[in-house]
Amino acid sequence: MEKGVKFTFKPIRIEGYFMQISITGNKIDVTEPIKEYATEKLQKIKKYVDNASATLVLSVEKHRHIAEVTIHYSGGSSHSSTETKDMYSAIDQLMDKVEKQFRKVKEKKADHKSEKTGNVVEDTLEEDEF
Repeated sequence: MEKGVKFTFKPIRIEGYFMQISITGNKIDVTEPIKEYATEKLQKIKKYVDNASATLVLSVEKHRHIAEVTIHYSGGSSHSSTETKDMYSAIDQLMDKVEKQFRKVKEKKADHKSEKTGNVVEDTLEEDEF
């Protein structure tokens, strides 16, 4: 395979979940094991968002292995990047960052919903006392 070739996978459907994954190699030959590994790691975000598309760019500059991902989902988008001396560890660190970002978003949404629910319950209690 040629370096710098873009690989676009067919949409992945998992139990009502949809994700389009695109992997691009820049100065690196993206092998089948790397594609499978990255796809497996990217699928972990399904517990945080529905219907997402991810663009993963893997590149090598001297001894630096760089992984960048942009994820578009209903409600926004996220971009992260990391670099290490090994491509697999770069993908691992990148997905740790992404998971942390999505966990924060999910917690904020949950807190916001609980605040709304809490206010409704307080209003109902006040009305019942009179």
